Parts: sequence; C-alpha cells; structure tokens
Amino acid sequence: MATLVRWEPFRDIAQMQSEMGRLFDGLFESRGRGSEGWIPALDVWETEKKAQNAAFAAAKVGATCESVDAAARKVITDAGFGPGYKTPGLPHRTGHGIGLDGHEWTNFVKGNTTKIQSGMCFSDEPTIVIYGEFGIRLEDCLHVTESGPRFFSKQSESIELPV
Repeated sequence: MATLVRWEPFRDIAQMQSEMGRLFDGLFESRGRGSEGWIPALDVWETEKKAQNAAFAAAKVGATCESVDAAARKVITDAGFGPGYKTPGLPHRTGHGIGLDGHEWTNFVKGNTTKIQSGMCFSDEPTIVIYGEFGIRLEDCLHVTESGPRFFSKQSESIELPV
C-alpha cells in the first residue's frame, strides 16, 4: 500500500491529496481523496459524495457504462455545475476499469454503450473542478455482482474524515 499525503497551508488555501493502491486477490485497487483550494468546501464535497453514490447505484448488471457516468453527471448538473463536461463541473470520465494494470478498459464515460457484467471492477471517481478555486474527487473501487455493486473499501464519511 502506497500513500501520498500533501497538506500545504497557504494563507486561507490548503491542498490535500491522498492516493493509495494495493493488490486485492491479484487485482490492483486504487483509492484516492483529493481536495485543493478553499477548505472547507462542504457543500461541493457533499455534492461530490452524492454523485459518487449515484454512480454506484447505477452500476448494475445490464446497465451501460455511459448510464453510470450520466447518473453522476446529473447530480453535479442539478447542483448548478456543468452541464456535460464543462467546468465548473465534471471535466472527465466518472470511472475506469480496474484490474492488474490499474487503469483498464472499460470507462464510465458518455458514448460507452458497453453493458456491465457481473465480475467487472471499476473505479467510481466523479470529480468537481472549479478552476482557479478548487477541485474535489472521491475515488473508491467497486466490483459488480448479480445483486448489485459492492465497494472494496469503506467510503469517506465526511470532509473531515476523508480516508
């Protein structure tokens, strides 16, 4: 398990990044928490967590990968960000396949009509970026079962307890 934590106060601005990875039953698991800018950004953090939960709930057998991205993006757009890939908002995919090489195909991204199957593993990492101010990303990995998605690790409870 590798961890990088950076916390650099500068006037009223702080940066924090935590990235961890480990092998789990022969597969690479990635878990990250990131926040840069004005701390606390509680309302944006809460929106980010709702977006992560929406993606998680959508990651079901038979759903398309783009529908998972759309679920997270809807939460972020409904909160006044975006729309689409515009910033402030979510400027990239919601997640990617996870396995022996870490980042693997397939992605939770608009246009990807790949159907989710039981046994697939993904990162769930929507991000909210407000350029010039801050960005927040919660990243947890999940695996899909016939009865629904399951996280490999515990989600963040709050902005104060990111890991």
